[in-house]
Amino acid sequence: MTARVLPRRTVLAWGLCAAAAMLLPGCGGSEPDTLAGLREAGRVRVGFADEPPYAYLDAEGRLVGSEVAVASTIFGRLGIAELVPVKVAFDDLIPALEDGRVDAIVAGMFITPDRCARVAFSEPTYAAPAVLAVPAGNPRGFTRYRDLREAGGVVGVLAGSVEAQHARGAGIPDDHIVEAAEPVDLVALLSTGAVDAFALSSLSVRSLQAASGGAPFEVTDPFIPLVDGRPAVGAGGFAFRRGDDGLRTAVNAELARLRQEGSLEALVEPYGLRARELVPAASLTADELCAVTR
Repeated sequence: MTARVLPRRTVLAWGLCAAAAMLLPGCGGSEPDTLAGLREAGRVRVGFADEPPYAYLDAEGRLVGSEVAVASTIFGRLGIAELVPVKVAFDDLIPALEDGRVDAIVAGMFITPDRCARVAFSEPTYAAPAVLAVPAGNPRGFTRYRDLREAGGVVGVLAGSVEAQHARGAGIPDDHIVEAAEPVDLVALLSTGAVDAFALSSLSVRSLQAASGGAPFEVTDPFIPLVDGRPAVGAGGFAFRRGDDGLRTAVNAELARLRQEGSLEALVEPYGLRARELVPAASLTADELCAVTR
């Protein structure tokens, strides 16, 4: 799906109207129906952080990715034909949703209790274990966060990511954690020796390797991180503003239909997702992840 970027003035005005809807009669009354407003507009502003395979701009500047493919289909079925991409840094995605710059986050964001306190997640769209990317040959033998902690290694993570939380929860001190804005920055940090490894989901690292034609790093076997002694299951979904219950419920209903029809795998397969990412997600709920993921 080709996503058309609206003029900045239009986007800002729409954001201000959405934020002020409860105060300004001209913006839709005292209890605005977000889903109805999006249907009327025929478009939805989606926040993304340019992270393959979830949501990113291709060589022609089009918004693509596994989450985009699913979101495009779901919103299309809901009568919202156009996804308007709004690129922000990963750690600014939730603030962008909260202050009205975007209507939804479509970025493969993991569902965690801290995030659930601020936004409302759809049911999981996928699940993915963690991996470490290490120099070719893995000279220091790192396989998981514990190894880095015990050896005093330095790990790279995306700013605001679950991996950053997991690294800290596994006991790696802040001065041994380097945060980057985008996945490609992590590759650069590893190649220059600024970090000993970087951590991402297995899907993200596979995409980085594929995009580079075989990135000059090695990938560890997938693992489930132990955070504060507990396994941290990684599963992601779409995020909405708290209170946008009608929109979230409608999206969840269409996501369930895609699973029942067997259509979900066909949508995400071009981006490297398989049953191993979809089947575990189907057995989880957002409520469970909000309660137990650490």
